[in-house]
Amino acid sequence: MELIRYRDIDTRQIAEAAWKEGIIQCREIYKDAPDWVVDEMIKMLGDDAADSRTAGYLLLCLAQAGGGKVFRAFLDLERHPRKWREKLYVGPAVYAAYGGWSFDSDGKFLETNFGKCYPMVKGTEEEKRKSPVKIGVGTAEKCPHCGGRIMNRFAFWIQDCEIRSCPGCGKPMKYLAQIQWDTVMDAMEGNAYIEICRECKIMAVLHQQT
Repeated sequence: MELIRYRDIDTRQIAEAAWKEGIIQCREIYKDAPDWVVDEMIKMLGDDAADSRTAGYLLLCLAQAGGGKVFRAFLDLERHPRKWREKLYVGPAVYAAYGGWSFDSDGKFLETNFGKCYPMVKGTEEEKRKSPVKIGVGTAEKCPHCGGRIMNRFAFWIQDCEIRSCPGCGKPMKYLAQIQWDTVMDAMEGNAYIEICRECKIMAVLHQQT
């Protein structure tokens, strides 16, 4: 469960503290991970004897950290799989998408998120009633860990991060938005994930549910 949301803050010290305590289950806190933490993660992934579950978490944390060093490490791990890779369902290129980037078979860097985001503004009551999209709205669910009220937000992958390849050019499509089906049609479950290829002008809508 993703419990941490932040904007425009430096999480360097949080990443350092988390790493020293062995906390790797929450990838978001490693966005600003210092170089020495990134280096240690990459070193651990280079060991064939690394635990596959731990390796999966490290890939997610590194994907969030990003940067040239991480990109080169992921490319190497994709082309020269270590022993722990045998127990993972997907390769490093798929894990990278959780950080908003990936790479193709030729090793070319690709972005899977848009670099520019649009701010949320408070609408009128009439606009709220008509809009099928609801962001930051409290739900009836509560977090089993802290008891806090869960909010609707972008992007929450019910299953796994799923970035599709464009049927036109073959490049990864970019994640655009998410809509809960029950805000559009009654008695519907799950979420619709909208992805787009601006070059080919093709859009895809994916479905996930528990």
